[in-house]
Amino acid sequence: MYANGDFDLTVDAYRTDIDSRIVRSKGIGCTGIDACDAAGVATAALFLNGVDTETQGVDVRARWRTMLADGLLWLSANAHSNETEITGRRKPAGAPASLTFDDYYGGWAAQLLVEGQPKQQANVTAEWERGGLGLLGRVNYYGETTQNPVDTGTVTIEAASTVDLEARSSFGRADWSLGINNVFDELPTELAKTHLSNILWGVRYPVDTPFGIAGRFAYLRVSFEFGE
Repeated sequence: MYANGDFDLTVDAYRTDIDSRIVRSKGIGCTGIDACDAAGVATAALFLNGVDTETQGVDVRARWRTMLADGLLWLSANAHSNETEITGRRKPAGAPASLTFDDYYGGWAAQLLVEGQPKQQANVTAEWERGGLGLLGRVNYYGETTQNPVDTGTVTIEAASTVDLEARSSFGRADWSLGINNVFDELPTELAKTHLSNILWGVRYPVDTPFGIAGRFAYLRVSFEFGE
């Protein structure tokens, strides 16, 4: 960490090892097993201590303060990079010999654990304030991810950036904020028309994306202070 009053810089490197991590299995055929037959189901999923993982990453944060137009300007940037690797695999105790680890948690399920969150994220923010007036602008970056909408096939969600803007002011006991998140209405990569989720249910976008599927969002926030 470095700081001199007007400028701060922090860099954190980390490594996290998790043994016997709990994961949710894929659907496994269970016809002939008493519990499944009693419930009238042919396929079941279970939670198991199925994998060991190692995650390594770096976080960087910088913040600079200066004067601009008789007001105070803060410029800040945050960046994050990480990578997760599956280092150990194990079947549940008592698992049938005919089933492999991949029958429980291989393929796309394991892929989502490793690639389902962005390996890189960053944002840059400019915030200016003078008296009761304030302005904020922010650019957010999300790296590429992999998703599997409704378990119907993996898709790659391309890297994307969004922009947020906000203006705020104070009048007496009232504070007003007017803002827009995702100004340019950025949406995740659209599913192909041949993707099974699109064919069966008309699902156009994978929902588990870092910036969602709501697109542009505008808001007005008002707060009042009561009492003396």
